[in-house]
Amino acid sequence: EAQAKKELLKASSARSAAKVAASEAGGSSDEQLSAAEARVAAAKARAAAAECARGVADASALSLQEELASARAEISRAEDAASMQAAAIASIRLELSSEREQAQQAAAVLSNRINSAEDLNEELQQQNQQLSAALANGARSNGKSSVVAAESAAAVARLEAELGRER
Repeated sequence: EAQAKKELLKASSARSAAKVAASEAGGSSDEQLSAAEARVAAAKARAAAAECARGVADASALSLQEELASARAEISRAEDAASMQAAAIASIRLELSSEREQAQQAAAVLSNRINSAEDLNEELQQQNQQLSAALANGARSNGKSSVVAAESAAAVARLEAELGRER
């Protein structure tokens, strides 16, 4: 644009010089005037082209600024989404850790119950062996057999109740 203005001034100076020379020279002044006017017209055309190019450059710069703003907004949205995903993953990890602890506690409780049931089962087997021995030996009195039978029945009931709770 500055170059075009410079050439426009140069052409105007040449036109003025041509007019002066034309007035001095007479006949060939029309040709010189036409040449000077042509240079002025060319300089004006270059100035207009430079102005047009400047407008295009301004529009391009504005478009690039809009694209940059759009890209920044998209990056911001992506960062927000990543933050939300990270928070969700942290929450899921916390839940999994809590569930793992609960499962370990439940496994410990079940292990204790199984051990307890095994102890009761062993006790029941001993009671059954005692009852079988008493029956095999033909217990001396019905009372003694009744007591052993009652103890065995109580142990069986207790074991069945415990097994029912375990299930």
